[in-house]
Amino acid sequence: MGSARECYAFKERCIYCDVLQQKLAERKRIGAGNDDFVALAPYASRSPFEIRVFPKFHSSAFSWISSVQIENLAQVLRDVLQRLDKILGGPPYNVALQDRPFLRLREGYWKTVEDDFHWHLEVLPQVIGLTGFERASWFFYNSVPPELAARCLSG
Repeated sequence: MGSARECYAFKERCIYCDVLQQKLAERKRIGAGNDDFVALAPYASRSPFEIRVFPKFHSSAFSWISSVQIENLAQVLRDVLQRLDKILGGPPYNVALQDRPFLRLREGYWKTVEDDFHWHLEVLPQVIGLTGFERASWFFYNSVPPELAARCLSG
């Protein structure tokens, strides 16, 4: 979150929107999508087949999406999870909502969050265990390139 704030201070635009526009234009590392949402395999994924689902429109808060957008989000998430199940044989996974932080009313506290933060879901299949190196250093080794993961998930 801090990096998004720093990038916004430098470029005056959302880094997440920049990355989404670039990946959609390049058609790189896209696993699924519809009019409102896209599932991407992140460049520096922490585990094989990690997927992030982003709204294609800028929004800092999950709670602001409409009922139609909820249905479109459910469709993309269902597609991703079904494909993961088919490709990987039904591994356990975690789904994390990365939403805007709770903003406490205090002077000078993160005034740009609505402009610089972009909520998203992270899908983390548990296909390998963490090694001692990863547990100790928090540097992650991923043996599956995100481009291959996205190709497998794109159907």
